[in-house]
Amino acid sequence: MIKPIRLQDTGNLHPYLGSGNGFTDETTAQWYARFDEKPLPPVDAGQACPRSGCWFSSAQYGSRRHFDEGELMPAFAHIKSKKTQWFWAEVSP
Repeated sequence: MIKPIRLQDTGNLHPYLGSGNGFTDETTAQWYARFDEKPLPPVDAGQACPRSGCWFSSAQYGSRRHFDEGELMPAFAHIKSKKTQWFWAEVSP
């Protein structure tokens, strides 16, 4: 297993910024923590959305949209439902 290597005591996320102009201890920890999150697996059409937010499907251009948690993920008419997968877009538009 490969683990990330981090310089623990940088004092700032960017070493060239003066005091007060960069990240705080809290925002630096949040920045590093985002690399530790495991990506959500793809969700097949017909399954419930596991997390509210923006999702997209490579089965159709421009498919990115917001789903609420528990909402069923749709299939596209030109694609078999078992072939339609939705991927977490991570960042809302």
